[in-house]
This record gives sequence, structure tokens and C-alpha cells, in this order.
Amino acid sequence: MEADKPVGKLVILGLGLIGGSLAVALRARGQVSSVTAWGRREGSLARGRELGYIDDYSLDLAEALQGADIAVLATPTLVCEKVLSQLPGKLGPDTILTDVASVKGSLLRAARRVWKTEPANLVLAHPIAGSEQSGVEAADPDLFVRHRVILTPTEATDASACNRISAMWQAVGAEVVTMSVERHDR
Repeated sequence: MEADKPVGKLVILGLGLIGGSLAVALRARGQVSSVTAWGRREGSLARGRELGYIDDYSLDLAEALQGADIAVLATPTLVCEKVLSQLPGKLGPDTILTDVASVKGSLLRAARRVWKTEPANLVLAHPIAGSEQSGVEAADPDLFVRHRVILTPTEATDASACNRISAMWQAVGAEVVTMSVERHDR
């Protein structure tokens, strides 16, 4: 990671509106060294690269995650748990995993099942932003400006990982607040 950028290699797992907007927002502000995306449909990944939102992509999850500083789980909420179950053994020891799903409790329980513990490098997040449009072509570098992003760290969450994710969201203009998973889901 470059010293002047909060994010070195960012990996977006699911390049749609939210993941694409985060990638293009960080790039537009010079806050990321490189962006790789992973997904199941090569067309949207290739389009993201064509638009200049990402540097590279892969249909292979392990390949995409290689060398990642931060991995953002940006698939639809109903798909998040399935993708989460594929991550053990593919994330580097220092890779921070975060998400953009609207529900935290089910993801936290899934992470505990998958890893048999709660990973210290897991920082669950919920950006309160969106659009009536969808897909990578609707990505907006200003989508998160003056919008809230809720982080839901637990006692197991590494403080430096939480600080890095907070800095990432602040770098794209978001107001970051923290609360418990339970309070968030209520």
C-alpha cells in the first residue's frame, strides 16, 4: 500500500452499483493504488474495466483476492453468505474483509460458522446510499458524499482494521458512524 493512499489493492466482490461506485469514488480521489473485481458475469467485469473503474478482473475468486489489502463483499445480500463461505483459504492474513449489505447479523453468524470463530479482520459495513439504477454502468463517484456508512465492529474486530475501513469511507465523502450489529439490524 502506498503511504498516501488509504487503500493499496482493493478487491470488489460483485461489481454492481455500490461496488462500482466505491471503486470509481476511490479512483477519482486518488485514494487507491489498484482495483480488481471478481464476479460471475464477465460482461459486467469487462465493462467496469472498459469504463476505467477497475484495473483488472477475474472470474477466479482466489486469483482476484491475491495480494488484496481490502476485499469488499458487494454482492446482493442473499448471495453474500454463499460467497462468504468460499473465502476461507483465499484471503491473505492481512486482508481486511468488509461488506456493503443491509443486514449484519446473518453475515456475522455466517462468518462465525465458516471460520469457526469471528475473524478479527472482518469489519461489517452498511453504506446508506443507493440509486434507482443498478449495475456497474450506474456507478457514481459521488454516491457516498454526505451519506452515512454504518460500521458494526464487535469485540473481536481489530481496531486498526476498523480504522482503515473508516478511513476508506471517509475518503469518498461519507460520514462514518459505528454501532452494534444488534442495534443496526433493529
